[in-house]
Order: sequence, then structure tokens, then C-alpha cells
Amino acid sequence: LGSRLETLTKQYGVTMIVSEFLQKKATGFVFQELDRVRVPGRKEALTIYEAVGRKETIPPADIQRIDTFHQMLSDYRSRRWDAAEEKLQHLLQVDPSKKLYQIYLRRIRDFKQSPPDDAWDGVVTC
Repeated sequence: LGSRLETLTKQYGVTMIVSEFLQKKATGFVFQELDRVRVPGRKEALTIYEAVGRKETIPPADIQRIDTFHQMLSDYRSRRWDAAEEKLQHLLQVDPSKKLYQIYLRRIRDFKQSPPDDAWDGVVTC
């Protein structure tokens, strides 16, 4: 699993991805949820995170940005495309080069043109 997650770092534009299993055990750290993925060799989807840093070292503005992204994920998974896109546009004003934001913006624009079917669960197969 670690090897599979390592290959995803470039795709998401982050330096380290951890699984939900490590995220739950690592107290004292801040994580940004990235996605729900299904990786080769595993049937079950899992949530992946970027390890941001120790709680006491993260500036409040970064915590706010992470919270906004998590709100966007809720909108995205609930198919509230316009609300999700609005949050992403705000985040892109702060960090226009963030690959993660661009990935979701592209997905949302695609889904607005061609909505996913009723069975869509928000999971990406890698």
C-alpha cells in the first residue's frame, strides 16, 4: 500500500501521502484529506491524506485553508458543484499553483457538463 500511495504523490502534487490508517493513529499532527481512492490490489476504497505538520507549527491561515478544502470536499461528494467550485476558486486565489485544487476544479467542470450516474460514490480508481 505504501508503494501505491508513494506513486500518487506526483499526481496530487504533494510530498507525502498517508492512508486513513496512519492518519487515525498520528495524534498531534494536521492532515489534509486529499481524496477517496481505489488502488490496484485492493478492493476497498480508502481515504488518503497529505501530512501537513505538527499542530503547534501550522499557521491559522493554513488551518482555515484546510477547513475550506474539507468543506469543498463535502460539497463535491454531495454533487453541489457550484458551491464546491466557488470554494476552489477562493482557494486558487490564495495558491494558484496548487495541483490538488486544479484536479478538483477539472473534475467539477467535467461533472457539470456530464454528471456522474447515480452509482457514483466519489471514489477515484488509480
